[in-house]
Amino acid sequence: MKYLILFISTFFIADLHAQTKTDSLLTVLESTIKETNKFDADKKKVIEVLNNQLSKTSNSDLITQFKIYNQLFEAYRAYNYDSAYYYTRKMLTIGDQLQNPFLRSTANLNFGFILLSSGMFKEALEVLTTIRIQSLPDSLHANYYSLLGRYFYDLSEYNYNNIYSIDYKEKASKYIDSSLALYQINSFEFSYFLGLKNLKTGNADSAFAAFKHIIDSMPGISFHNYALATSTLSGLYFREKKNEEAINYLLEAAIADIKSSTKENTALLNVSRLLFEKGDTRNAMICIEKANEDAQFYGARQRKIQIGAIFPFIEGQVIHIINVQKKTLESYLIILSLLFVLLIVLTVIIYKQLKKIKISKDIIMQAHLKEKEINHLLNEANTIKEHFNQQLKASNYQLKESNKIKEEYIGYFYHIDYQLLEKFEKFKLSVEKKLNERKFEEIRFLIQNTNLKKEKDDLMMSFDRIFMKLFPNFVKEFNSLFAIENQIVLKDKNVLNTELRIFALIRIGISENEKIAQILNYSVNTIYTYKTKIRNKSLVSNDEFDQKLFHSTTIEI
Repeated sequence: MKYLILFISTFFIADLHAQTKTDSLLTVLESTIKETNKFDADKKKVIEVLNNQLSKTSNSDLITQFKIYNQLFEAYRAYNYDSAYYYTRKMLTIGDQLQNPFLRSTANLNFGFILLSSGMFKEALEVLTTIRIQSLPDSLHANYYSLLGRYFYDLSEYNYNNIYSIDYKEKASKYIDSSLALYQINSFEFSYFLGLKNLKTGNADSAFAAFKHIIDSMPGISFHNYALATSTLSGLYFREKKNEEAINYLLEAAIADIKSSTKENTALLNVSRLLFEKGDTRNAMICIEKANEDAQFYGARQRKIQIGAIFPFIEGQVIHIINVQKKTLESYLIILSLLFVLLIVLTVIIYKQLKKIKISKDIIMQAHLKEKEINHLLNEANTIKEHFNQQLKASNYQLKESNKIKEEYIGYFYHIDYQLLEKFEKFKLSVEKKLNERKFEEIRFLIQNTNLKKEKDDLMMSFDRIFMKLFPNFVKEFNSLFAIENQIVLKDKNVLNTELRIFALIRIGISENEKIAQILNYSVNTIYTYKTKIRNKSLVSNDEFDQKLFHSTTIEI
């Protein structure tokens, strides 16, 4: 029993530690994403220095130009596909001009890498097969073999089947063996490609050992190489169903990728998928948005396709936003229902007032005792009658006003609701059609072009038009409470600004800060600040402001 308790305690402590580490890494990742511009600026400084060197190089010094182009390629290879491609072509041009096999082979090695990174397998193989291995220095032989090894491993996964996949893997392993024979045993490249080979051939223990050696015993490696090791190691943990460790290593890889301004990466994409499966929608969305931003910036079609493949994640989030909007419309319906209840209450009050007037008249008719008493009673009755007539008149006006507001806003609600339902139906049918046709890029384009902010702005402008139709003198009477320099001048007389919208909502009976904040999509503190700022500028006291505005602005009935 004691050992069972110890085992359970150890299990829960380990699970808690893993979760704590994940939360900590997520916090670091979020702050690192916020610093993306800083890391990209460092990358741009390196590129700027190389461009300055290039501008100072003589046009006739092609060898120096070639070396700088190669350095620019290295700077861009995982940063921007188009630029890396551009400088590779520059290197090829110089190789052709000088008729130098070594320069051409070096350029083609770079060209093959960039084509492979973008998923252009056919074109990559055509370029790699043109390279004369004997024209490369010994230092590049290993890179040549490892690139071919990576090519066949990637092709095996891309065209997976029981016949071709096995053949591709065998070819890849032979090329990796050739590269391992040339790499220094203590180098990052030796450990990484050794681990990659063991991973692809199913030797998990040896693969673990190789990647753990990189992480634990090579503290001086670059962020990019660290990301390669941790990202690949996470795949091993994922195969072992150790998702927490897989997520943690992916998070470390994603952080390292951002710090090295590596836009051609898979860590953010994979970690977003794992986080979404865990139910952590917020952090999954943060990661997928950054992954999509990087893929768009890098420009390789392979990564864009992979982003498009997880469209259901984005679609689910869009549906969630639509549901939030639906709840907002339901809130409007509740407000209108409350206004209707208020109308009933006012009707009851008017009925009671009329009943009191009738009683007063009966008392006057029966008061025939004395002239003085009769006169006194008549005067009193007339006073009461006048008072109640005023109340009746005010109540009748409020009733008409409430009816007008009810009619206008109920019509407005159903019109807006119909439009939103119609848009959602069209959106749903379009998505279903494109899903059936597997047009994922078009679906992503459709989602990106769904402008929720515009829908919100249109909703507010519709509210402005309905309100100004009901209260055409509202702005004029609102400005009458301020000095000339503090009066509000609208660019469009039918479009209110934020301050006027707040007091327009108060005018139709929505006075709670929470409700106003929900409708206008602001925080409660922001609404309170706006109201306080406006009242402090008025010519009347804060206590009188709402009362004067409410009673002075009349509805157009």
